[in-house]
Amino acid sequence: SGQKVLFLSGIGGIGKTELAKRYAYENASKYKKIVFVPFAGSIMETVDVIKKFGANKVYVGCTHGVLSGPAIERIQNSELEELVMTNTIPLPKEKQIDKITVVSISELFGEAIKRIHEETSIGELFETN
Repeated sequence: SGQKVLFLSGIGGIGKTELAKRYAYENASKYKKIVFVPFAGSIMETVDVIKKFGANKVYVGCTHGVLSGPAIERIQNSELEELVMTNTIPLPKEKQIDKITVVSISELFGEAIKRIHEETSIGELFETN
């Protein structure tokens, strides 16, 4: 659709997370959507700042959504559009809210195991055309 999307990852250490956040803060007005994959402690703070700087929508992705303590309340009350996470950790019914989308990885894992057994490429699972 021609919209610019910024994808940031905090994976790799707290220093890199801070650099990613700083870049997002300084450049938020240039993007229609910002996808930020941070460490848990800074998600809501980052979302609020990115929205304040003019991003229309902010999405967050994570692999293992522990969502402990007040996480659900913070997500529900935030400017976050959507949190997308895998089902590597079950999300209890009481934590399932509209802003959270859980994606199953069972088919991907099953196919990877099959390919390992058949000694075929796992890398092809992640190639896009």
